Amino acid sequence: MVATILTPNVTIKDELDQIGKQFYFAQHGNLEPGNMLASSISAYSTALSAIGLDCECTWRRLSEGLYPIDCTQENLNKVASDAPSLDMLADWRGFTRARYSTDPIILLLASNSD
Repeated sequence: MVATILTPNVTIKDELDQIGKQFYFAQHGNLEPGNMLASSISAYSTALSAIGLDCECTWRRLSEGLYPIDCTQENLNKVASDAPSLDMLADWRGFTRARYSTDPIILLLASNSD
């Protein structure tokens, strides 16, 4: 795994913070892949869509305190003011990176209620 901390883009930082607050106690603290309700996935996807982001491929990683966003250059540029070039983060030679791939992934880390 290669991980880096990104500086949230000020244009959507409040909205990202709101997502963390909105899902803080989702499903009464049981927001995890094993028991995910369709309504929770839909609500999360809608919250991301409202700020121009998506989790089309990465929604399976959704859990309380861990909020996935598909890692495209476009999403990376929206999320981070210091967005690196996705092509420069790793040596992708020999791998096919497709739009609908779970690798790489942007994760918003937030407080967990349980």
